[in-house]
Amino acid sequence: MRIRIIFPGLNANFHTKQDIKFLEHDDIHIDIVHSDVGPDSISSRAEEVLAIPGTLQKIVAAEKAGIDAVVIDCMGDPGVAQGRELVSIPVVGPSQTAMSVAATLGDRFAVITMAEAVNPLVRQQARAYFLEEKLCATLSVEIPPKELKCNLELTADAIYHQAKVAIKNYGADTIIFGCCGMLGCQENVKARLLKEGLNVQIIDPLPLAVYFAEMLIRSHLSQSKKAYGHTSLKSYPGLEFLNNLD
Repeated sequence: MRIRIIFPGLNANFHTKQDIKFLEHDDIHIDIVHSDVGPDSISSRAEEVLAIPGTLQKIVAAEKAGIDAVVIDCMGDPGVAQGRELVSIPVVGPSQTAMSVAATLGDRFAVITMAEAVNPLVRQQARAYFLEEKLCATLSVEIPPKELKCNLELTADAIYHQAKVAIKNYGADTIIFGCCGMLGCQENVKARLLKEGLNVQIIDPLPLAVYFAEMLIRSHLSQSKKAYGHTSLKSYPGLEFLNNLD
C-alpha cells in the first residue's frame, strides 16, 4: 500500500522523507512531495487559496501514479474537499481528522497553533466540520512555521505551556497541535503534562492523518461520490493537469 504526503507549498524542507520514515511499517510505503506552485508556507486564508491549484495537481498525479491515498501536510486542509472531487482515492486532511478524533476521545478540545493570526481559521474549520461546540480554545506559540522544526525542544516547551493554559483555564481534555510543523513534539508534551497530573490526550495531526489513510485503504473506503461528485471539467488554460480526467 502506498500513501503520499503532499505539502501544499514550495518549502521542500518543511518535511523530508527522513522526517516521516517512522510512519512506514509492514506493507505501508510512504513518500512525500511538495507543490510546484503556491506560497512557501500557509498562515492565512489567502495563502490557503493560493496553495490549492498546486495541491490539486499533486493529488491528481498521485492517483495516476497508483498511489492508494494522499494526506495533505497542512492543518488548513487546503485542496482536500476540492481534491476529493477529482480523484477516487482517499484524500485526507489532518485538521478534519484530528478534530473528528478529538471529538470522540473527549468533550472539549483545544488547538495550539503557530500564531494568533491563524486562530480564526481554526475556528472557521471547526464550524465547517460541525465541531465548533467541542472546540474550547485556540492558543498560539508564536513560532513561524519555518522555525518549528529547527528546535523541537523549544517548540515542545512552548506547546506545553499553552496546553497547560488550555487545560486549566478552558477545561480542555484533548490537545491538538495546530500545525503539522509540530511533528515530533507529542511525547515530550504528553510526558511533561503527566508529571503534573494532567492526563489529557495529545494529538499530533500528521501521523494521525497517515494512520487514518491507512485504515481507509485497508477498509476499502474512500470519500463518498454522492458528497464529492465528479467535477465536470472543461479546458483550463494554465491548469492543463485538470484536462482529460474523465
